[in-house]
Amino acid sequence: MLAKLVKAVGAWGLVVLATLFGVFAAGYAFQDPGGWLAVGLVAAYVVPAVGLGLVAWRWPERAMVTVVPVVVLVALPLFSDTVRGWFDEVGPVLALATGVAAVVLAILGLHRPGLAGTLLIAVAAFIFVQLVIEANAVVEEPSPLGVLGTSGGVILLPMVVSGVLLLIAYELERHAHRPAPTSRVRPAAA
Repeated sequence: MLAKLVKAVGAWGLVVLATLFGVFAAGYAFQDPGGWLAVGLVAAYVVPAVGLGLVAWRWPERAMVTVVPVVVLVALPLFSDTVRGWFDEVGPVLALATGVAAVVLAILGLHRPGLAGTLLIAVAAFIFVQLVIEANAVVEEPSPLGVLGTSGGVILLPMVVSGVLLLIAYELERHAHRPAPTSRVRPAAA
């Protein structure tokens, strides 16, 4: 029972928080650039989050679907400066891709808490390092913890907390399914 509660708090808490961040980003998109372009930008992260989230919910045994947003996140820093410049013009692509990955991995965590928890922590750590590297390139004396307040970093701490909760739930489930140790009673000596 405790494992289910911890798993639900870790997974659904992150889904709700990522959804709130997405609504916040959508508000900005409808302010600037607005119109149909805003609709397209919002759909560009809502559709993958909902689609991949449904797949993770319905078919958790096909957990490879979670690799798609993770690969995108890992590949983003490898793009050329031209592609990265285009991403910067379009909007907070890294932040929104991180939100998509957070939602998908959190939903997967309801079925595969060990895998999802590990991936959430790994993705958050990778993105944190990327943000610190980018901050070092722009600011002379950046604060590593300061990147947590950026659009790309604001979801990292919730991802780590969710990942830790999912790993705790995984361990609780593992221990709940172990058979109780039996004590051997020696026969009385005659």
